[in-house]
Amino acid sequence: MENRFMNQTNPKYQPKSLLYKYLQFMLRYNNKDNPGNLSVELSQREINIWTMGNTNIPTKIYREDHITDIIEEFGEKVQSANIFLKVKEIFPATSVYNLDENRRGCKFWFETRDLKIFKFYSDSACEIECLRNAQIHFCGCVFHTLPNQLGMKQTVCNQTGVECAFKQKDEISAFLSTQCDCSINCHFFDVSIIGKYPMKSENENDTGKLRLNIITRAPSLQYISDVKQELLDFIVSIGGAITLFIGCSFLSLFQIIYYFLLKPLSARYFLKERPKYGRFLIKPEGNKSF
Repeated sequence: MENRFMNQTNPKYQPKSLLYKYLQFMLRYNNKDNPGNLSVELSQREINIWTMGNTNIPTKIYREDHITDIIEEFGEKVQSANIFLKVKEIFPATSVYNLDENRRGCKFWFETRDLKIFKFYSDSACEIECLRNAQIHFCGCVFHTLPNQLGMKQTVCNQTGVECAFKQKDEISAFLSTQCDCSINCHFFDVSIIGKYPMKSENENDTGKLRLNIITRAPSLQYISDVKQELLDFIVSIGGAITLFIGCSFLSLFQIIYYFLLKPLSARYFLKERPKYGRFLIKPEGNKSF
């Protein structure tokens, strides 16, 4: 939640005078147990609520449907509000880790070779860095609403840079569509708001406090991304096709080769090598009559 926009994703890059204005809450969600709820009482109502997954970066270019302005949506006399969240999780199966990036079509959080600012990969982080590169390419500066690198504050756009970015918006959009290739995350959570129910105050002497009830008891979705066909599946399917045409399975074909080719050759080889190890002969002790 915020009451003023945070222009960096890392708090250590923030001016110390702004740090106290941001409240961060961790709401743990476990689909196996009872989902957790969070109730917060705030001393003012002029706040925004951001709902983000584990891969989203909070910036002003973030999706508007994931940002809730309390005053704009509920009015100034809202006393409390219930906000219901839906959590969608997509995680890869073990077989996906064995594929290269081109085949699986997604990236894991540790594949950050193309990122310069963020230490963890996400499609949101990739898009933000692409936008930064486009603004630097055409205007030589970066909007103050985007994350910046430590020690590069001189690249923040002034009034002239902002005007340049607006004039070059078509070129920047073309740059993003042609030069930026941001893969989705292989494992991510998508958190969205599915319901907002305000309760307005009828008391004229209302103190202006706001109580928010963030509820995650909504239906959750869980998807598993898996490999359609592995090497073993390919071998089995080829074996099935051969079985269909020749009338015997791979195992039967191997048994035929073993009994009619490998076994006679091995027996002949051991017979030839047998004299080297000596022969054991049993001689009769004498003629015995019965």
